[in-house]
Amino acid sequence: MPSDDVNARILVRLWDVAAHSRRRIDASLNTRADCTLRQFVILDLIESTVENVTAANLARRLSCSRANITQLLREVRQHRWLTLTPAYGDARAEIMRLTENGRLTHRSTGRLLADEAYAELEALDVDEKQRLVTVLGKLARSRAG
Repeated sequence: MPSDDVNARILVRLWDVAAHSRRRIDASLNTRADCTLRQFVILDLIESTVENVTAANLARRLSCSRANITQLLREVRQHRWLTLTPAYGDARAEIMRLTENGRLTHRSTGRLLADEAYAELEALDVDEKQRLVTVLGKLARSRAG
């Protein structure tokens, strides 16, 4: 079997596993947290970014449209997890920061997600987990690229 076929099958399987895990985690968060996975990703990007974060930065980092980010930010702001400050030198841009409540939600939801991830990875041995971390790290860096 040509290696391209094997690589394509691996990618399809990876996407399938990711989609299944996302649905399961969304369902779990829906019953255990006030935060959805999509909202957590927004909180996490804002909390983990050193430089100032604007809606345009988020749209670029998430590879989605500005309209999609606007809707997600509306949801996050309704929970009062986010403050907006006008950006110096650009009247159209606003810098985002998490409120104290936003940080608490980020931490508690992050703990729930970590618990879910550990449960998912329970059947893997240490070597398999390390290889998975390496591959996922490379994928994350290529996405941020």
